[in-house]
Amino acid sequence: MRRRVHAVVIARRRGDRLIQTLEALRAQRLSPDTTVVVDLTGDASSEEMFREQLGRDSTVTIVPGRLAMGWSEALNVARMTLPEDGWMWVLRDDTTPQDDALMHLHSAVDGAPSVVVAGPKQRMTDHPGWLREFGETITVWGERQAIVDRELDQGQYDRMSDVMAVGDAGMLIQLGVFDALGGADPALDPLDAPLDLGIRARLAGHRVMAVPQAVIFVERGPADWRAGKDLGSATMFRLDRATWLYRRFAYSPWWALIPLVVVALPGALVRSAWQFATKRPDLAVSEIVATLYALWRLPQAIVAKMRLGQSKSVSWAAIAPLRMSPGDHRRRRQLRAEARFASAEESARALTRPAFWPAGAWLIVGLAALGALISGPLVGARALVGGGLLPLATSIESLWAEVRWLQPYTVGEVWGQQLVPADPANLVLALIGSLTWWSPSLALVGLWFAAPLISGLIAWWAGSQFLQRQLATTVFAVVWVLQPTFILALTEGRWQAVVLHMALPWLFATMLTAHTSWQRAAAGGFATALVTALAPVLWPAVLVGWLVVILAKGWKQPGRALLGTLPLALVPALVWWIPRWAAPGEIGLVEGLGRFLADPGVAQAAGEANWWWYLLGWPVTPTTAELGGVSFELSTIALWLAIPLVALALAVFSTRRGDIQVALGAFIFAGLVTAVSAEGISQGYLGTQLVSIWPGSAVFVIVLGLAAAAASTVDELQPESFAWGAGVGARRASAGVLSVAVVVTALAAITPLAGGIWGDQSVVQARAEARTVPAIVAAEARSHPAQGTLIITQGATPEVFETSIVRGVGNTLERQSSLYRQRPVGTDNLAAQRAALVATIVQPTSADPRASLRDLGIRFILFRGDPDSDAALTIGQRSYFIQSGATDESVLFQVDLGDPEVPEEIPPTPSQARADGLWLVTWLLWGVLALPTERTPRRRSEEGDDASSLQRVLDEDTDD
Repeated sequence: MRRRVHAVVIARRRGDRLIQTLEALRAQRLSPDTTVVVDLTGDASSEEMFREQLGRDSTVTIVPGRLAMGWSEALNVARMTLPEDGWMWVLRDDTTPQDDALMHLHSAVDGAPSVVVAGPKQRMTDHPGWLREFGETITVWGERQAIVDRELDQGQYDRMSDVMAVGDAGMLIQLGVFDALGGADPALDPLDAPLDLGIRARLAGHRVMAVPQAVIFVERGPADWRAGKDLGSATMFRLDRATWLYRRFAYSPWWALIPLVVVALPGALVRSAWQFATKRPDLAVSEIVATLYALWRLPQAIVAKMRLGQSKSVSWAAIAPLRMSPGDHRRRRQLRAEARFASAEESARALTRPAFWPAGAWLIVGLAALGALISGPLVGARALVGGGLLPLATSIESLWAEVRWLQPYTVGEVWGQQLVPADPANLVLALIGSLTWWSPSLALVGLWFAAPLISGLIAWWAGSQFLQRQLATTVFAVVWVLQPTFILALTEGRWQAVVLHMALPWLFATMLTAHTSWQRAAAGGFATALVTALAPVLWPAVLVGWLVVILAKGWKQPGRALLGTLPLALVPALVWWIPRWAAPGEIGLVEGLGRFLADPGVAQAAGEANWWWYLLGWPVTPTTAELGGVSFELSTIALWLAIPLVALALAVFSTRRGDIQVALGAFIFAGLVTAVSAEGISQGYLGTQLVSIWPGSAVFVIVLGLAAAAASTVDELQPESFAWGAGVGARRASAGVLSVAVVVTALAAITPLAGGIWGDQSVVQARAEARTVPAIVAAEARSHPAQGTLIITQGATPEVFETSIVRGVGNTLERQSSLYRQRPVGTDNLAAQRAALVATIVQPTSADPRASLRDLGIRFILFRGDPDSDAALTIGQRSYFIQSGATDESVLFQVDLGDPEVPEEIPPTPSQARADGLWLVTWLLWGVLALPTERTPRRRSEEGDDASSLQRVLDEDTDD
């Protein structure tokens, strides 16, 4: 006697797909005896629609369910309405069985009494010739695997029969066995509930069969069907790992349960570390979340374990042949990886990449020559001074000693015996100085020569990320280098601006491509950290830039953009800045935002300019210039020379480059607001004069937008590849003419500035020795790093003197602090005491200054002025001031006070140590993530390329 067949339709949402499912159910050659619809739509009118489609007789039952109900719970609810015996055929609202599907399924199980579960061949709805899934199994570690996964159906699996489990769509299961197994486990929704049913049926001694003659078309996988959308890879991974761990708890022997629970979280941490190392931080987080979720559901796993023990009649060894072998599993992973890479490669090769040669060779030669021309007088120097430049520490150990925290004697102990947070840019100096570890200051000399070349090459790479033609990319790189702000930074000794000029194109490129990979997003984090360390005033502009990127590029995947890309881009910089922002209130005393946004390094006065000069790429108002002995007014000429670049940049609004149009608007807005605001932000004292933040950093942002827009216009004007001997079209000719005009005018604009280091009044000076104090002082400082040198400089009149105290080897660049220069100066008690001390030293008096000198730790007095002046002679007449050297402009005296006490290094406090630990761990993780170890899909070359990877495979796979 034929057992009755009961169809169960789980309807989660209404629509055409549900109608097709119900119509296909009515059209079955073998009609089900009864039909149960589990209504999860939450719409009271759905029942009428079901009745219209399926009929109003007693064979049709409508069971309302909760909206959040999963497949397993809905199946269990439907089972309660069915008789004790028979078969249950399970459909979803997105499945369309062929008219003979139920007939083939029933025929397969009717002639095989041992078969209690059968499943059809699942095909894709949108690609009817492709298999979505056909049968399920597990690996030796219990991971779920589809036996057939998204393959072209060529009949290759039509002989498959026994499997470990089948999918949920179209499953036919015997009701008596379903009850004996305890029903479906809701804890395994939405992925592994059908797999679990098959495994428990197998362990109960029954068979599970795949029926290739039965075909059902499925629109989505079970997890996507429940969510009503295509879930991301991280969500799918989390669901898969959670159900895998749950099944491990449920399937393991009782003696192994506690060890599995104990090692679950440590194992998840290890796997997360591996996921992070393979550039998948989203999967690393999902691994931890899935493990915690599985541990939280441990009580349910124990119940499932007890239920399995009641129905189990055969050992796991009996179903071992149905597992996927390790070799097959490894090949499956390799094929999936190759498929992902092939897809990425085909997408990447749809874009044209600019060819570097031969324009790159000329770019290298030209920019190297520019660097030599600008910095020619510095040949042979071992250190640079002037402007914002000072020598670096003489040893690599000293260079790195105070990267994060400055010792009290470094900042004159003006805040007592406490560590003072160093500027974040100190790490950049340490890295630069380490390039020439035998003489760290030499690295800055090399930087001055190589800066145009390095900036140009980084800009060329950045341009290749959003441009497709060689000419446009070269124009972007050249215009970026040939800008007045960069040349002024070189001639004025603004080292931080020089490095910033290199970093900004890197940040721009990573912003544009951060949505493409986690590696690029992590690299964007380091670029953000570098830019904000060199120019803290750009923090608001950088935040605006990332916000625009998230809105423009991340709207398709908002979760990934907000919870993945944005934290990766900002966390390294935020962690780096924690000590600086958390400094005690009494350390930075300049009112306003200068405490947080001050330029790092030595304070330098900023020039003045009207806001429109910022838009034209000038941080100061151009004044009179002299070239070849001829003086001329530079402001008028500079205005005219800026017109081609601005006009070509604005022309981008006539192209299809919407991304660059948005970038141009964002850069001009953020840069202009920042530059204008910088004028009113005091960042500390230069002598006794308050100085504001340099607006040139923000002008860089404006010029970056103009250069990118101008290059994009050229890129759009030159769409076709160039071939020698071919005719030159009007668009290519116009692109060439406009490019030459922009480059020539940019070169003309910087020409009057390029010789700034050559003149007698040059700010940047070369030094043969990397020190700012006499040699004997530097030698003594090796054993007495905290020794003080009192520098007395004779003023314009014999009665006026300027004084300062330097420690150790003298002022070095890595020990400068923007907080220190914000301390109060002027008429406080400390300044008055120092003035009285100097008066005692330079004037004949019976007062003995040695006690005060001892308190200050002074071992040397350097008098800068006429050695025959009364002040110098007065100092020399004292027996305890021993003359140690003299030049035409200075005299050095050693103070006979014996060896001073060597101050002990103050260790970081626990909170400071935790901040350092957080910084190191964060940067280590981001460094692993940002390291480019993945295979990168190649873009198609501008000058022509070989056939696509897919075509090469097809060509090679031919029969001769």
